[in-house]
Amino acid sequence: MIFLLLTSILFLNGCYSDPFTVKTSKLNDKELVEHSTELGTHYFYSLSERLERAVKSKDCPKMRSLAGELLAVAPYYSSNWNYGNAIFDGHMAYASCDVKEKKLESAFHHLTEAAKTPGSPQLNTFGPPYHDMSVLSDLLREGRKTEVVAFLNSLKRFWDLESSQEYFDFWAKEIEAGRVPKFDPSEGTPQPAAPEKKK
Repeated sequence: MIFLLLTSILFLNGCYSDPFTVKTSKLNDKELVEHSTELGTHYFYSLSERLERAVKSKDCPKMRSLAGELLAVAPYYSSNWNYGNAIFDGHMAYASCDVKEKKLESAFHHLTEAAKTPGSPQLNTFGPPYHDMSVLSDLLREGRKTEVVAFLNSLKRFWDLESSQEYFDFWAKEIEAGRVPKFDPSEGTPQPAAPEKKK
């Protein structure tokens, strides 16, 4: 009995070791809940996975519920690689819903808290574009340019790499010109030059 239990845990541990793997992405929310609560740290990972899905579907009630749960348990995993993602994503989800509900002051509070993230392998490598930042587009449409620029400036520490700096430079120019960027990885990257036609 004990051997079977240990075998099951090891098998599930392999499936859930990284919430952003293909294996986990194929599980539905119910399956994540059923298994992750028995697996300690993987419960924390599954919350991030489920919040990401809720953000993609723009489901604010679910976003608020999962963001609240994720931020509540995050302090218990402060040494985990996913901690910085949890802080950033949880508060960004709240801010996104706040803006949609015209609760702008609450949104700014959550942006300030999101900027306090200590970083993560993803944030430190790819910068915040790795995560959903469309809330900034919504804020610009509300005429809150100053606050958006201040938030971006507070995240400059994640733009150490030259390729990441291109994002910030592009967004800064777009905002200054009065345009509204999408704030995603498809922007600000140089496009390959078209091959010259033979004469």
